[in-house]
Amino acid sequence: MSGSGNSQGMVRQLPDGPIDVVGDVHGEIEALEQLLTHLGYRGNNHPQGRHLAFVGDLVDRGADSPAVVRKVRDLIEAGTAQCILGNHEMNILRGLNKLGNAWIYGQQESLDHSSTPHPQVVATPEDAKNFIQFFKTFPLALERHDLCVVHACWDSACIELVRQETCVREAFDRHMARIDRELESRPEVDNIDRSLRRQNFNPVKVLTSGPEFRANKPFEANGKVRNNERRRWWMEYRNEAFCVFGHYWRTLVPGLSNGRHLFDDHMAEQALGPGYSMCIDYSVGGRWKERIASEYQGKFITRLAALRWPEKVLFYENGQSYDLGNIPRD
Repeated sequence: MSGSGNSQGMVRQLPDGPIDVVGDVHGEIEALEQLLTHLGYRGNNHPQGRHLAFVGDLVDRGADSPAVVRKVRDLIEAGTAQCILGNHEMNILRGLNKLGNAWIYGQQESLDHSSTPHPQVVATPEDAKNFIQFFKTFPLALERHDLCVVHACWDSACIELVRQETCVREAFDRHMARIDRELESRPEVDNIDRSLRRQNFNPVKVLTSGPEFRANKPFEANGKVRNNERRRWWMEYRNEAFCVFGHYWRTLVPGLSNGRHLFDDHMAEQALGPGYSMCIDYSVGGRWKERIASEYQGKFITRLAALRWPEKVLFYENGQSYDLGNIPRD
């Protein structure tokens, strides 16, 4: 792994010292504030000089995405935090209307395809413009000799392809145009394989959304019928740098279909595969569904989490903590 991450490229350097890596927030400002309090942050700083690294997906679905963006922006401006791009920020940079991101366009929306909008604070036109400019400053990955952070998948070849890029949207479009040119000369490739090539051969897609493969049969996830399944790349991951990522929901949310569960063979507070990586997304992006459930009584199944490094301790927003005991020792 290179240690030459620059301040402008898409792969940047993590600072020395202790770091708290925070999972996907998805607009849940109360959960974020509670987590930061339990981690010992006061205002926009930590009395022991700890540093925050956010894995991306700050926004969408949750109650107050604008407040989350402002909080993270304040932390970054204070020199306390870094944040990488998630697929949800990437969707906004691409100008896509996706389920859960109507807030950036100043609109309310239903998250379950009903006629009832789910409460979300919407952005003003000025806020939306500023937030988009802010997202443009995010890198795709963070690294140092013992730790690396990415939203969905650490793929060394993809990391090298984007390392010196300075505009993620231009990089995305250029790689997608290359893939489409290749597909023009291959009319025999069916639509499923075409979508897989667009997913697996664009480094920006791989890092923010992860690799996929053709499913044995179609299935439903997030209200859509899908033909591609997510690949469990972490089962083969071995690297000198421990990888922390988000994106993949580790907690099943009642009433939400999210495809095949990828973590049935792992305990919730366990590092993945051979022990060199950890997903810290505990499905807080589905908290909106919990709020409207008839059995909801103020306690959530979903959780916002942070992994303390080098302590190797997982913290939840409620203050519970767990030692990741299955990480290989040096």
